[in-house]
Amino acid sequence: MTIYTTQTCVYCPMVKKYFDLKNVKYETVDLTNNRELHNELAKKYQTVSVPLVVNDRGSFTTGFNISNLLALAAEEEIK
Repeated sequence: MTIYTTQTCVYCPMVKKYFDLKNVKYETVDLTNNRELHNELAKKYQTVSVPLVVNDRGSFTTGFNISNLLALAAEEEIK
């Protein structure tokens, strides 16, 4: 699971804290100073929103929607 964040994102720390509470392992990538990667992700996922949460299967969600976050985590566990 990867969480793409920016330093000004209000929901990014909330997603990380939620995953910590649920013992979901994740990596964080800060896009604040990486416009090139941010543009690549925007093109690939058709969104510029953060947090962009992508699981190892390539499924993703944005924002702090608990249902979507749980679904991503569950899908990853099924591997």
